[in-house]
Formats: sequence, C-alpha cells, structure tokens
Amino acid sequence: MVERRWGKRFNTEIKARFGEKELDHFGWVQDMSIFGFFIVTSKSYPIGTLLNIVITTKGQKPSILQGTVQWSKEKPQASVWLTQDGGLGIQIKTFFQGQEYFEDQCQKLCRECATEIKTICPIQNEEPEKKSLAFLRNIFTTRD
Repeated sequence: MVERRWGKRFNTEIKARFGEKELDHFGWVQDMSIFGFFIVTSKSYPIGTLLNIVITTKGQKPSILQGTVQWSKEKPQASVWLTQDGGLGIQIKTFFQGQEYFEDQCQKLCRECATEIKTICPIQNEEPEKKSLAFLRNIFTTRD
C-alpha cells in the first residue's frame, strides 16, 4: 500500500467526540499530526464523510474542527478497545476554534519524539548543520 500521509505522525491518546451533525460518538485520537489523525472507535463512516470533531487536548482545552474520513475500519465494540485498530483516519479540513491548542499539542509531541530520537540517533556525532537537516528529514518523512 502506498503511503499517502503528509508529515510525521506522533502517538498520543486524547479524548474526542464526533459525528456528522451531533457529537454523538466517542473515541480516542492517536497517531496525530497537524494534518490529520486516527480516532480509535467502533463507529464507521463512508470515505469522504465530513465530520464535526471536538478534541480535548491534554491541557483540557477544546479544539473544534471538521475533518474528512480518509479510511474507516470497523471493529465490534467489545474488541476495538482491546486491539485499538478499529477506527477512522481523518484529514483535517477546517478549525472553528482551538487550532492553536491542537498545534501546540503536536509541537509538544514532536519535542518529546526529538528527545527520544537523540538517545538512539545514529547521527549524534555529525556536524551541527548536517545533524539538524537529518533530524528534520526524520521528523517530516513518514515510514511504513
């Protein structure tokens, strides 16, 4: 399968409510970037569905947005929370409120990831210019 994501994604676990008109479904945001995210949920929607979403970041600040379902994987209610592989891939379309909170959360996750990379990074001994370029390539390049 060809990777179509734009940008690096970061693991997290943030509460989300969502729905087409009403926010009548619940899930957890994981695999997050400034362009999109994965919602762990047992609810499924057709590809292309525009959803209203409220994400409550770890600072308890809400981000209200609309996103399009890019893919959907339905799992039974009982097993989705155990395996966490059922849910919705969302591409962000529009923020109505709290874009800065969402982006701050992404930047925080990026810094945490950078700290982890420093401890295992094979380019630690390179010159500073090369190190920063390699680091940026790692952060903004997706891998399978």
